[in-house]
Amino acid sequence: MEKIRSILLLNSGENITGTYKTKSNDMTWSGFSDGEKGYLILTNQRLLFYKKKGILSESFELKNFLNLKDILDIAIGGTLVKHVSINGLKYYLDGANIESFCNFLRNTVNQIKAKSPETGLQQQQVHQIVNVNVVPQTIPQPLLEQKTANVIYCTQCGFPNDDISNFCKKCGSKISKI
Repeated sequence: MEKIRSILLLNSGENITGTYKTKSNDMTWSGFSDGEKGYLILTNQRLLFYKKKGILSESFELKNFLNLKDILDIAIGGTLVKHVSINGLKYYLDGANIESFCNFLRNTVNQIKAKSPETGLQQQQVHQIVNVNVVPQTIPQPLLEQKTANVIYCTQCGFPNDDISNFCKKCGSKISKI
């Protein structure tokens, strides 16, 4: 972990809130290994994944990162070996409680999105488009460019989600599309 701290570049005001070791999963149906060894670093702004490189000499490289406000789907999967899926990327946590991690990540993401004025503005603009009763003579150009989506309600918590979502944006439950 110290090797990662030495190469970790944080933004202004960004702080580490958690570090989670990841592992590969060798128990797959295809016979190929799934997942990668490394570290997930959770900050108050981003989720970063540092992949382990080398066999004899251990080093790490930043493989990917997600801004917390851009995280849409957080789910737990796997039959024999549990993993967390974040926006479709799989991570096998080594020694960490996956449910606790997912709940902590969901809460952190929800807090970030609640504070983001940009997110609120987009939701307000989409809400105006969906709930308009009278079509105005001219529609402002930014509103024309935004895609509108139908609403589907989560069966677990009742939160309204876009019908294109696979998981509830509030509680993270899988949305069943009947």
